[in-house]
Amino acid sequence: MERCSHALKHFADVGYLFSVGNCDDWLKGLPLHYYVARETNVDIDIVKMLLQAYPQAMVADGFTPLHAIVSSTNGTVNDPLHIINYLIEVEPSCIRTVDEYERTPLLVASRNKNMTLDLVQFLYNAWPESIRIPDSSGYLPIHELCCNEKLGEVASNDILQFMLDIDPGLVRARDGSEEYLPLHHAVYNMSFEFCKVLIDVYPESLRVRSSAGMLPIHHVVTHPPNRADVVDTIQYMLDLCPESINANNGHGSFIHRAAQGNRADIVELILKYDPDAASKASRHTTQSILYLPLHWACAYNIHADNVKVAAALFDAYPQAIDIRNGGGKTPLDLAREKVTRHRRDPNESKVVNFLLTQQAYARQAQDIKAKTTIDEDDWLSLCCALKDNASLGSIKLLVRALRYVGHTDSLPLNTACEFCSVKVVRYLVEVESLSEDRLASMHLVHSACRSANLEVIKYFLDEHTSLVALAEVNEQYELPIQLLCEAGKDKVDIEESTDYTEIIWRMLLANPEVVAGD
Repeated sequence: MERCSHALKHFADVGYLFSVGNCDDWLKGLPLHYYVARETNVDIDIVKMLLQAYPQAMVADGFTPLHAIVSSTNGTVNDPLHIINYLIEVEPSCIRTVDEYERTPLLVASRNKNMTLDLVQFLYNAWPESIRIPDSSGYLPIHELCCNEKLGEVASNDILQFMLDIDPGLVRARDGSEEYLPLHHAVYNMSFEFCKVLIDVYPESLRVRSSAGMLPIHHVVTHPPNRADVVDTIQYMLDLCPESINANNGHGSFIHRAAQGNRADIVELILKYDPDAASKASRHTTQSILYLPLHWACAYNIHADNVKVAAALFDAYPQAIDIRNGGGKTPLDLAREKVTRHRRDPNESKVVNFLLTQQAYARQAQDIKAKTTIDEDDWLSLCCALKDNASLGSIKLLVRALRYVGHTDSLPLNTACEFCSVKVVRYLVEVESLSEDRLASMHLVHSACRSANLEVIKYFLDEHTSLVALAEVNEQYELPIQLLCEAGKDKVDIEESTDYTEIIWRMLLANPEVVAGD
């Protein structure tokens, strides 16, 4: 400073050091701005030295050192409140200074991943009106807080509650860009508990549309975040506002937006609320042609190889495999185009290969002779599909085809219990509508135990207890628990599988006398 005092007046790029938005590469800062952005060892004595040498730094170009210290991406150690209080003492007007985008210190701080409740309270007390002052884009501090996905959950919840205690009406404030409520931003960025607070304060926000016609629930599903609790948020919203499941925003309803995303769990949640959602078409806004959800998934899924989304939609409405959209293209055509457009080999695409497999089963379902003829091993095509653990959608097509032609030997439940998922077993149990006595006599649990199909065994224990004849032997005089113990040696990591241990324990509790058996 003694040798080169003019360096204190030199501006350089500082935007990358601060969390003040996505378009702030233009930000210029003095050495003081750089200093308060240090990762460690921010010393108030150095701050005083820099300011005494160049007091004009406090009003430098709108983005003041106060803005800098409350938005540093590294956080500020060594008692930031002490340093902030000193800056305000040196230049009281800095607390009421806005930067080029009209952002107050409180608004800038609300976007900082290192923000604390104490700091927000300090800035609010220094200028209470700032909690209601928007920036040039119409964002209030609460909007910025709802976009602050990197802030810790405890801190974000505490700060939100502090803001709402001051003014509960903040939950109704729209931003100036898309006319989003705080909830529109929060459902995408913040935890379930955070969103729940906003919803509980203003339940009607679930029905408020943005300028583009988007409900908060639309905003979270197109490109959903990877947070696990986002499903809890969506479920809570649907419980309170079930009609939003079919709300159209001009680009289709909820299912059509979810189909374009990468979260199969969200698609499955929608289908739980509306089992027919996969069969509902929407109009493509640019091409003016109809798309089913499976078309959307294959044509616009960001992760082209997310087969779980396509599988969930196919299982719900398998007929879609052969339905052409308004442009004459099947889901397989659209998936191939998507992969080719990204310069990848369609033969290496999981989605393309999945659709090819399901298309083959769909062709079998349309061939009356093939689906009613047994092979050399006395297997129907449906049983072969079950043995190969085919998807639920393909099983639906084959079952419906057999029932349509009046086939009387179409109950492959034992095969399903041995080889298939719970979804398939549950579907077959429901579609056949057999009596309890008939189901009990089929020894379904024996079949599931024979292959250590733990999910299916647990399904019967949980949902069909009356059908589980745990103490009853089959034609070979075998108990279910004997079959499971034998199969577990080869098919289960017995030491690691808590499900296996739980099922064995439940079987023993239900029939302790089997322990003393021969």
